[in-house]
Amino acid sequence: TIDGTTLRQSNDILFALDDLFPKHKSLAPPDSLKGKAQEYLRLERQVFSAWMYWLTGGGEQAKRNFVETLGDVEVALQQVSNGPFFV
Repeated sequence: TIDGTTLRQSNDILFALDDLFPKHKSLAPPDSLKGKAQEYLRLERQVFSAWMYWLTGGGEQAKRNFVETLGDVEVALQQVSNGPFFV
C-alpha cells in the first residue's frame, strides 16, 4: 500500500516507486530495452496465470501448462548474459 492505495500489479508498483522516489535511479528499463522488458512482463503474467490456474484446481493439464511455461522462462533466462535477472 502506497499513500493509501493498494497496488497489486508489478508494473503499477514499479511506477509508483519511481514517482515516490524521483531522486533515485529509475526502476524502469532503459529505452533500448523497453521492448524486451514488455516481452518479459508478458511472460511474467503468463507464469502467474498458469500457476494460479494449476493452484486452484486446474488438474494435470494445468500442471503441464505451468511446467511448459516455466520452460519458456528458462529459455528467456538463458538468453540473458548479464546476470540472474531479465533486464
